[in-house]
Amino acid sequence: MTDFPIKSAVTVTYDGVGLDQWLTVSDIQRNVGQARTANLTKVGTSNGKKFQYISADESTVKVLADINYDLATKRRELARVLTKSEPKQLIFSDEPDKYYMAIVADQSALIEDQFHGEITVTFIVPDGVAHSLTTKTTSNVGSDGALSDEIIIQNDGTYPVYPVIEATMHSDNGVLTLINESNGGVLQFGNKSEIDGYTSTRPERVLNIGFDSDPGGKENVTASNYPNYNGVSGQANQQVGTMQFGKDALGGSAMIPVFSNSGVKYWGGPSRVFAVPMNSHGSNTGNLFVLGRVIFDTGVKAAGRTELTLLNGSSVVMEIVVRDSSSVTDQIVFEQWVGNQMVGSRTLPRSVFKNGQYYQIELYRFSSRLGFEISPVSKVAAGNTAQLKSTVSIPFSITNTDPIDGVGVWFERWQQTQHSIMTMSDLQFIWTDVEYWTDTENLYEDGDVLTVNTETRQILLNNVLKSDLDRYGNDWDKFKLDPGTNKITMAYSNFATTPTVQAEIREAYL
Repeated sequence: MTDFPIKSAVTVTYDGVGLDQWLTVSDIQRNVGQARTANLTKVGTSNGKKFQYISADESTVKVLADINYDLATKRRELARVLTKSEPKQLIFSDEPDKYYMAIVADQSALIEDQFHGEITVTFIVPDGVAHSLTTKTTSNVGSDGALSDEIIIQNDGTYPVYPVIEATMHSDNGVLTLINESNGGVLQFGNKSEIDGYTSTRPERVLNIGFDSDPGGKENVTASNYPNYNGVSGQANQQVGTMQFGKDALGGSAMIPVFSNSGVKYWGGPSRVFAVPMNSHGSNTGNLFVLGRVIFDTGVKAAGRTELTLLNGSSVVMEIVVRDSSSVTDQIVFEQWVGNQMVGSRTLPRSVFKNGQYYQIELYRFSSRLGFEISPVSKVAAGNTAQLKSTVSIPFSITNTDPIDGVGVWFERWQQTQHSIMTMSDLQFIWTDVEYWTDTENLYEDGDVLTVNTETRQILLNNVLKSDLDRYGNDWDKFKLDPGTNKITMAYSNFATTPTVQAEIREAYL
């Protein structure tokens, strides 16, 4: 027996502790491959047996070593290190990049001879394979940064391994499905029938002017179907005068014309144009509803004209005209215009359309229908809502989608003669049927991280355990990645953007 220490050719580390401080390894017995058991069945009286299946069993690794000097102390220290309640990492220096998950189950006998002892330590490796100390990660991010719906994973080990998959969502999403193309395994987390939301429509009121004060707008520039008297060029009706804002004859806040018709040869009076904002989608061509509440008190000797015009720049899209063009009769005429074409005209019954009340005038556009209405108002209720008496409604089947960017109001009188009492107390413009999106709550939101350990079947959402995501029928057993090239494809909700998905494996070796 030598009287100086002999260094081991191969050192052993168990659970992070080097055993060479007690042992000098003389031999290591590592099996080739796993222990395998074939299941065979005798069929009748035929020769031999029928093969059923083969299964892998645990394997063993034996370490034969010497212990020199102070055997009692080293025996007890070695026992402390080797006694574990569960498998721990076992690493040999000739394969420093690999480890076994091993446990000492049998009692190791130490044969002692004065200052020298010999020991055989038998490690049981339950899964029968060695594992890489490092992991390998592959993702669906291409070299150009683009995301694909697949991950190509190269398993350079000699044994199938389970991946840990992490998916980072970049939008709302209802489901993530993973497919192991090699083994046909499918894992689904979520509901593929989940929807992102739905589209509805709602009105958007973009003008709501009560004329309690001057709302602004442009003076005396509105477009009209009455630019000239009797349509004769050179006989221009004039936009002159100003508006004042105060109380009308019925006590409501109103826009009231202040006429300045000196030198006016035909019809004249002040106008205002109010800009109409687009709807929330940036469109000004959609369905609409416009109302104005006016006073139009007239008589035998009085004349006047009120125009409410929907404008596209300097062009008329739709127009209502309420007029009394005669100074010898008591009349109210209700006209409807589309573009520069009068599509209707009706003389209103004075028994219904009397002085001393508001009239509500309305225009609407819906699909291929345009409409014009005028109604006496019996009462203005709470919330500035008019209660109407009878209504004269004149609809037309005319398609019109011209843009609208303004509403013009023009009050006119004939020269400097007695005029009808005309005011406007309310003006509203509503884009109807504006589409909007209602976002429903989805399982996954932008930024959520789903982590799936396919070996332990543990599912985490944002680091929180989510056992309810394990759908019945998930093919966990088919998600091992064989040695060589493997492909995992993924599917998600059709409204979702591609998530970033990465797969991490720890290669294993027989």
